[in-house]
Amino acid sequence: MRIQRAGSYVTKENAPAPGRGGQSNLLCLDAFWPLGSDQWPFFASTSLPIMEHIQKALGSRIRKLRTERGFSQMRFARRCGLHPSYMGEIERGETNLTLASLILITRRLRTTIAQLFDGIG
Repeated sequence: MRIQRAGSYVTKENAPAPGRGGQSNLLCLDAFWPLGSDQWPFFASTSLPIMEHIQKALGSRIRKLRTERGFSQMRFARRCGLHPSYMGEIERGETNLTLASLILITRRLRTTIAQLFDGIG
């Protein structure tokens, strides 16, 4: 994967040529960028502002569903097999949620990943 410096932009004109299989070798965040934009920011950092927004919104959604179902944070964390402090970090949007943890949480909340992300991003 090619890395660009923080703050540089990828446009249709300067995008790299597709690699094998017709796939670009450059990470693109167009799924979370407003429709109609002709530029997509690419940051080499892992603390992307848009990702932080998604983490916080997802954490809030998890907390809301957990409380609606009558679970305390500690009881719910134990049911998921997660440490209570990790569950707190997830709900505050302070950590990157692993796919395995996301699947555990959605199953315990009796929802789907699609429903959990509905309207986020």
